[in-house]
Amino acid sequence: MRRLRLLLGWPGPSWVFPAAGVLMAAASLLATNSLLAADYVTWAAVSAAWHESLWIPGSVAAAAAAALGAAYFPRSSPLAAPLRPRMGDGLFLMHGLALAFWLCLGHATGLVPAHIAAARQATSGALAPSDVIVGLAGLAALTLIGFCLGVALRHWVVAPAVGVLTFAVMGLPNAPLRVKGGPFDVRMCVEGADPRHVLSTSAIVEDLDFSVGASAEGRETGVLVMRQPGRVDGLLLWIRLWGHREDEPVDAQSR
Repeated sequence: MRRLRLLLGWPGPSWVFPAAGVLMAAASLLATNSLLAADYVTWAAVSAAWHESLWIPGSVAAAAAAALGAAYFPRSSPLAAPLRPRMGDGLFLMHGLALAFWLCLGHATGLVPAHIAAARQATSGALAPSDVIVGLAGLAALTLIGFCLGVALRHWVVAPAVGVLTFAVMGLPNAPLRVKGGPFDVRMCVEGADPRHVLSTSAIVEDLDFSVGASAEGRETGVLVMRQPGRVDGLLLWIRLWGHREDEPVDAQSR
């Protein structure tokens, strides 16, 4: 086996890449710890975890790839020899893709507990293949970019630099949420809501009386009593409009 590795140009121990995959699995598992601790795991959350959980593990993977590239291909390697470009390209492609494969395999393994939880708890939905493809392609791209920079610069300083830069770039999409801060809710329009899907009693959220002038702010309190068991996905709000107090209201939920 050692002679075969030397013949193929394998510059390091054969256990390094599998070990990187194991560390990646542990990092992905830790990144989805909050998802596993949730009371209810949905397939949408698991699908998003394929790429949303890569912020820290992906940054570490890019830095590790840069470090391995710098260590595996020093200036005395065949990759640096101008008279052997084909061998250099083959070595570079083989090691870069091998590292990307093991890291993607480790990422998928680390997400197995989340898939098991969703299979046991989710009552609808399925894993989105597009999210899986985005996550694996993104991790492979980060790995190859870090590996390329490590091979090109051939210095250990490139590893932390790549890690910090990747962390900063991947954190840009979430920057507006961190700047504004504070809790927020997501509101969406639900068309054709069936009253049979409402699990609790109803209560008034806003009581607006335009005959006397409605105020811009107000506070309402109410108690919702659960009438039947089931999964609670959110709060359903609808309009109940009176033309006159003595008339029957126009109920948006039933019309």
